[in-house]
Amino acid sequence: MSRLLALALVLTTLGPAAWAAGPPTVNYQGVLRSATDAPLSGTYDMTFRFMDAASGGTEILVDRHQASSGNAVTVSGGLFNVELGGGTIADGSGPGSYLSLDGVFRDYGTVWLEVVIDSRYSRSTSTPSPGPAGTSSLPSRRTNGSVMSRW
Repeated sequence: MSRLLALALVLTTLGPAAWAAGPPTVNYQGVLRSATDAPLSGTYDMTFRFMDAASGGTEILVDRHQASSGNAVTVSGGLFNVELGGGTIADGSGPGSYLSLDGVFRDYGTVWLEVVIDSRYSRSTSTPSPGPAGTSSLPSRRTNGSVMSRW
């Protein structure tokens, strides 16, 4: 009986902290267009870098979706959908050790996302904070040629 009570107390004490971390993956949807604004289709390598600031920040975590790993991103009529945290994950160059998004969301109040497509195109967006079931909404504005979005 005392072991059961001790286990219940531990779960009650640790439960809320564990739930506050956030999900290990987040669904991210986007539109990919050419320089002439035509929707693109095909398979693209995409790298998502989670940063601690919009400009000059420190890299927290890197999530690569590449053909060489069998998880490139398919784009159809310009639309793509990718599971952030579901690619090849690497710890960023900044302090701490992060190999999943839940730790990033737990430790950082604001996170910026840099999206690199086929190593040629780069866009920065702001703070991926997951909504219900890991969904997100991204209103955006154009700033200095980059699309900036607030999650």
